[in-house]
Amino acid sequence: MDLPPQEIVSVELIADQSGEEVCVAECPAPVGGVGGGSDVVSYPLAFFAEMWPSTARDMVDRVPGFKLDEGGGARGLSGAAGNVLIDGNHPASKTDSLGDLLGRIPAGQVERIDVIRGGAPGIDMQGKSVVANVVRKGGDTLAGVVDLASVIVPATDRKRVSLDANVSRRSGASLFEGSVEFDLGDGGDHAFTDRHRGLDLEVPAFKSRIVRQRENRELSVSAAYERPLLDGTVRVNGNFFDRHHSGTEFENFEAPTPGQVRETSDVKTPQGGEVGARYSVTVGESKNLDTVFLHQWRNKTETVTSENRGDVSVFEKSETTKETVASLTMSMQPRESLSLETGFEGAYNVLEGTSSLLVNGIDVEVPGANATVEETRGELSAVLLWQLQDQLSLQSALRYEASSLIAPLAKTNLQFAKPSLLLSWSPASLTQIRLRAAKEVGQLNFNDFLFSASLSTGIVTAGSGTLRPTQTKLAEITFEQRFWEEGVVTASARHEELSDVIDLAPVYTDTGFYDARSNIGSATRDVFEVSSTFPLGPVGINGARIEFNGQHYRSAITDPATGEVRALSGQNPYRWDIAFKQDVNKWRMNYGVTYASGFSRIHFRSAGREYRYIRPYITAFAEYQMTQSLTVRAELLNLTGRNFTKIRDEHTGVRNISPLLYIEDRTDDTYRRIQISLSKAFN
Repeated sequence: MDLPPQEIVSVELIADQSGEEVCVAECPAPVGGVGGGSDVVSYPLAFFAEMWPSTARDMVDRVPGFKLDEGGGARGLSGAAGNVLIDGNHPASKTDSLGDLLGRIPAGQVERIDVIRGGAPGIDMQGKSVVANVVRKGGDTLAGVVDLASVIVPATDRKRVSLDANVSRRSGASLFEGSVEFDLGDGGDHAFTDRHRGLDLEVPAFKSRIVRQRENRELSVSAAYERPLLDGTVRVNGNFFDRHHSGTEFENFEAPTPGQVRETSDVKTPQGGEVGARYSVTVGESKNLDTVFLHQWRNKTETVTSENRGDVSVFEKSETTKETVASLTMSMQPRESLSLETGFEGAYNVLEGTSSLLVNGIDVEVPGANATVEETRGELSAVLLWQLQDQLSLQSALRYEASSLIAPLAKTNLQFAKPSLLLSWSPASLTQIRLRAAKEVGQLNFNDFLFSASLSTGIVTAGSGTLRPTQTKLAEITFEQRFWEEGVVTASARHEELSDVIDLAPVYTDTGFYDARSNIGSATRDVFEVSSTFPLGPVGINGARIEFNGQHYRSAITDPATGEVRALSGQNPYRWDIAFKQDVNKWRMNYGVTYASGFSRIHFRSAGREYRYIRPYITAFAEYQMTQSLTVRAELLNLTGRNFTKIRDEHTGVRNISPLLYIEDRTDDTYRRIQISLSKAFN
């Protein structure tokens, strides 16, 4: 191996079934990859040998200090992109999750994973400060992964079975990928809910226990084909899904009328799909042209029926959503240390939906019963990535968008400039400091334009008449320190200035007032995050590590109903988890246990608040490599049997000036669960 002596630890080589030598014991420490600078760390397949991964997802999860990000809620393809590339490209899909795509790539097809920290010339970071690039092997291969999993809830008849089958066939420069996923049953952990409602919860006016029965069925089929075309490469992909979720809820009252039963049933049937294409071609010696097209659609119906002592309420909702996106990007790399990128993206989104609420056959008029929403958007972008020195890199981008939004009550023309800047400095080979400043624009949720109703709580939320997307200006500093072979500590602090925040605000009608999604003004938010991987091999516990992740949030906004300054609705002040995991190579197994903190959130409405508490919980797993291609995994979920508590207060009007109507306490008891999985890989 052509590595400096200080980079080599002891190496043991054996031959696999093909006769090729692979590293299975202590492997070379990660080395610089793309660009040759300290901003890129490469992890070859040999690095993961002791971990016995089945898929690229398993490998990404084991990259020291890296956490998979499925993608954010910002507008455009760049905003929806996650932090993992496949062969240098972001997937041309928004229906398939990034985790699912990685789970379809057998580990044996991966040559290496490059972690790009702060940016590297020729790599499209899409606004992320750290991305991982999964580089696949070439050559003729036929590979696949079949996963069979079952969730069992002891002492009940609940169970869930899922089957995922994935195949990949590469022939020369052509590649075919296909997958089928099927999920049946209910493996949820909710046992029952105790509900108390009244002005005095010690002597409640209503007291009941709620039990549920659910049935889920999901089918998803995906395929992709890639081949050379003219002087470039074309890739087409498609996805179709069909889901059916149904359930029945029985509420058995102890007070005020013992023996009274309220029955609520619901049926949801989402169905849809996506087609996409990417064409990439090299123009000249240093220019690349990348064209992406995708179209996705979804049809969803929902029916909820509640019957209580002859009173019948029915809520129905039907919606059709479509999105079409096309982009054209030209990138060039005039020097090894410099890359430039310009592009255009156009998008068209539409929602057509209806909602209705009937109480004993009488239609309840709520704003937002019918909505047609259309959005047309165009965006120009320019991105510069400059490796100033081996220790210093700069990523700068300017995106400018113009859009037209046709909502039920208004047509709005919007324009936003979205600059971003990322400066990465590595004062030492294992140390990096990143400074980031950006303006981001969030994506609108078109469902906010339709009214919704919860028959179990009696809360009705009106549909919005018009909305502007939330804009965020942020400044962030991140410190990353790597140590030993797998050790890393990352700490970041971020300050955000938000405008046009979307939250609930009162809407007054002739029959009273409702809450509706509205732009309620500006807010500030501070975020502190720490993550670390601490290997225990140097202290005598080979193959073991401790992983920690923690976040703390602090925010302030003026409540639209009361005028009081409060935190953002639904924000969790803090959350953390710590895990011990170990790979035992001689037994061909790995195991671990995770402790996750509980958390609390407050959701604000005009007439009340809802406090949500989730207790801490523990999970554990053990995975055994039965053969080179067959793995069995057992997971013990929710070992602590954690509870969920929701306490809601309801007032006769705006909560700070109106009398209290009642307090409701809902405590969900949960089951412990066992999941057994078999994974078969073939090459």
